[in-house]
Amino acid sequence: MVLIGKGVSALQEAGYLPVNPLDGFPRIEILGLYPTTEGVAAQAVMIALLAFGFGLNRRTTNKEAKA
Repeated sequence: MVLIGKGVSALQEAGYLPVNPLDGFPRIEILGLYPTTEGVAAQAVMIALLAFGFGLNRRTTNKEAKA
């Protein structure tokens, strides 16, 4: 997650991505959390993918344990 946040921030600084600030959103650099729509969206997508992967792994593990 930190890598995605810092990567999006670097692309924004280089001018490859637009910067749309979010008011009232905290800036936590050590976690790679920057208050921009693009950064938060990228991290939200990553959280969703991680949750999906963990859920899929858990379901597969439970099916193997029952068999």
